[in-house]
Amino acid sequence: MSKLRLLTIVTAVNYAALIGVGVVKVMPATRGLKPFDLRYFGYSYEDALTYLTALTFDTAALLIGPVRWLDTSFPLLFAATLIGWGWLLAKQAPDHIKGLTVLLPLGYLSLDYVENHLVAKMISGALPSAEQVQMASSVTVGKFLFVVACVLLLAVLGYRDFSKKE
Repeated sequence: MSKLRLLTIVTAVNYAALIGVGVVKVMPATRGLKPFDLRYFGYSYEDALTYLTALTFDTAALLIGPVRWLDTSFPLLFAATLIGWGWLLAKQAPDHIKGLTVLLPLGYLSLDYVENHLVAKMISGALPSAEQVQMASSVTVGKFLFVVACVLLLAVLGYRDFSKKE
């Protein structure tokens, strides 16, 4: 369990650094606009164009450089943390529940990496098409739906004691 706690701390520090850079460096440079991957409910084509035109060369370089490195390590750390806590809490749970403790975080991980790729493409390339923006936005929303599902599953597992016979 101490390794899982250490993983949780490392994940939290990585996330704090990622959000810190976003809030301290990126958001002021984009006149307070949130980065694409923090828009829980997605974004429209117009929203994407507004954000992309607000980016300076230096801010775009920060996003596809150091921020991308942090945003590459975080999803893996977060998914591993979710799997670790889920597996620990699901010791006495039925096999299908144990399977969910692995599959849901892996779904999140996959979507986060697809999102990172699509967002980097939008930032570093020519202006994206409406279809490209819609795809990236949909993946962002899907990623957060998987996070919500993971959190709800962990909450249920933490609340319910599967070792008791009902």
